[in-house]
Amino acid sequence: MHLVIVGGKSASKVKDIVSQNFDNMDITIYNSVGGFIDDTSARLVYIDRILLLQDSFSDVEGYRQEVNRFNDFVCKKYVSARVIVLCKDEDFAKFTSEAVVSPYALSIFVVKLKSQMILDIVSETVDILRKKYVNSVVVTDVDSFQET
Repeated sequence: MHLVIVGGKSASKVKDIVSQNFDNMDITIYNSVGGFIDDTSARLVYIDRILLLQDSFSDVEGYRQEVNRFNDFVCKKYVSARVIVLCKDEDFAKFTSEAVVSPYALSIFVVKLKSQMILDIVSETVDILRKKYVNSVVVTDVDSFQET
C-alpha cells in the first residue's frame, strides 16, 4: 500500500508511527499541497491513501483556494484514492468536509491526535472510520460506498 502524507512538521512524526507498525507500507511525505501536486503531476505515482494534515497549509486564513486546488487535482488523477483530512480547527474541518467531496474522503476534527487513531486512519476503510470516530468525523452529504 502506498500512503502519501501531505503535512508540515507533523508529517514526519506520523510517518514514524506508521513505519513502526506496518512493514508493508510505502510512505511518501510532502510538505505542502503544491509540492504534492507538482511532483505527482510530473510522474506516474500510484497512491492508495492520502493523509492531508492541516499544518500543510502555510496560510491558515487563505487555505480555501489551496484545498480546492488539491480536491480538483485528486478528483482528476487519483479518483480511487482514499483521502483523509486531519483538522485541528473546526472551521477548517467544516470547509474541507464540504470541499473535498468523495465517497472515499473523510474530514476528521481532532484536538489531540493519538497513535492508535493514526494507525486506524491509515489501515481502516472510510466506512469503518466514520463509525469508529463518529464524534470526530465532520459529516458531508456524500453517500459512502461499501468498501471491501
